[in-house]
Order: sequence, then structure tokens, then C-alpha cells
Amino acid sequence: MSASAVNSPYPAEKVAMDRCSQAIYDEKTKGFCEREKTAMNRLLLTFIWFTLSSAALMTHAQTDPLPASTIVKVLTIEYPPFTTESEPSQGSSFTLLRERLQGSGIEIAPRFLPPGRVQQTMDREAWHASYVPQAGDVETTIRLVLEDGNFIYGLFRARENAPFRWQNLTELAGRQIAVTRSSKLQAYNAKLVESGAKLVFIDDISQAFRMLARGRIDYVLAIQETGWYIMDLLKMDRTDYQFSESALDRFPHAIYVNRATQEGQALIRALTAERNLPLPSDSADR
Repeated sequence: MSASAVNSPYPAEKVAMDRCSQAIYDEKTKGFCEREKTAMNRLLLTFIWFTLSSAALMTHAQTDPLPASTIVKVLTIEYPPFTTESEPSQGSSFTLLRERLQGSGIEIAPRFLPPGRVQQTMDREAWHASYVPQAGDVETTIRLVLEDGNFIYGLFRARENAPFRWQNLTELAGRQIAVTRSSKLQAYNAKLVESGAKLVFIDDISQAFRMLARGRIDYVLAIQETGWYIMDLLKMDRTDYQFSESALDRFPHAIYVNRATQEGQALIRALTAERNLPLPSDSADR
């Protein structure tokens, strides 16, 4: 028998039980420590995740783009090459407008309508802007010039030997003239009717030139650039036609804006800032 067994105050069974209890305690302690360690790891991971998420959110907030663009709907008619649904850009007038609005946060949405419906839409809806002016002197409608220069309104006809000009509109009496139903031409229409001309209303400017090519009308009222453009599309020989030396009107490239709408006000601010112009007052040119 060993000395430790002899000197122990406890019987051998007691010693064995104590050793067993100690082992159980050690195992429980080890399990508790493992659970504590796991809990601490989870807490640490949660803290790291929260820190990284917060940093990501702050970075995202700093790099977020500007709020959604202000969408300005622009009423117009099919009048190439200035406004046309056949081109991805919707025509040179919309290309010019978008150039003027670069960096403004304004998105342009063209709305093409038949000429006869534009005025009805402007009378009944809260329209934003239009390439066709509202009939009459409307206080909330203003004109903004996009580009200086002359658009020439005149007449096209089949070529004749004589120069194509007039001293007085009465020289056009009895002639058939194709005109669009757009309200933009109402003032000219009235002058032509007073002179004795016979107006033929059309919804599509291309239709007018087809009628001219077939000899069904005498003249087409149109912007010079538009007339030649349409003839090229229809494969009409330019040398067979004339544009009048006399003009019914000359005007710059402009857009009409309804400042009674928030979208219209945003467009006015952007365009006047781009061209360094003063904001229009109530007495602005309309």
C-alpha cells in the first residue's frame, strides 16, 4: 500500500468520488467557458457588422445621385426636322432644349399631338411647356428664346419663271393654300382668308407637300427649312419648287412655358440660368 493511501484521512472510495466530482466540475466549467467564448464572438461579430453597415450607409448617402429628375412634358406636333417622332432625338428642337438643360436635373418628355388637339389640351390640362403657343394673350404663359435666329414662314409652290413674291396678300386671292390646324398659324390663317385665299386644313405637313406634288393645291404654308426637309424625305426634286421671297413672319427658336405649374417654373429657372437671363416678370413677352 502506498504512503498516500495510508496517510489519507479519507477512505479510497472517497478519494475516487472526489476525483470524479472534480472531473465533472472541470467539464462543466469548460462548457461554460466555451459558451461564454461563443457568446462573446457573436457579440463581436455583431458589433463589426453594425460598424461596417453604418460605414456603408454613410458612404452610400454621400455618393447617392440627386433626387429623381423633374419631368417636364412638352406639347408639340409632328413638324420635322424640328419636332418628329421618327427620330430618336425627337427632332432638332428637342436636341437644342436638352442641350440647354444639361446638368439641371430636368428630363424632357415630348408629347406629340395632332395640330387640332394641342389647343384643347392646353385649355383643359395643366400642361408644362409647348412648342405651339397658346391662343390669345394668357397671363400664365411666357415665351423663352432657346436660340436667336430667323425661322421664316412663307409659301412653297411649283416652280414658275416669275419671282415668287407679293406686295399684298390680296395677290393670293383665289389660290388654295394647305395649312396645319395648329393654333400657331391662326393669325396667319385669318390674314390669308381676309385676302381671299382658300385654306385647306391638314394634320400632317407631309400630306400638304404630297398634295402640292400632285397639283391638288397651289401653295403650302410652312417654315422654309421644314419644307425642303419634307421634300427630301418624299424624294421630291427641289428644283421643281420655289419658296417665296416674301415672308409671312420671321421669329427665333422659342418654347412656351406654363408658369402656373411647378414643372413650368423649374424649366423657367433652368433656362434663364443657362442663358444668364433675368427671370420673366408678369409683363414678360408672351
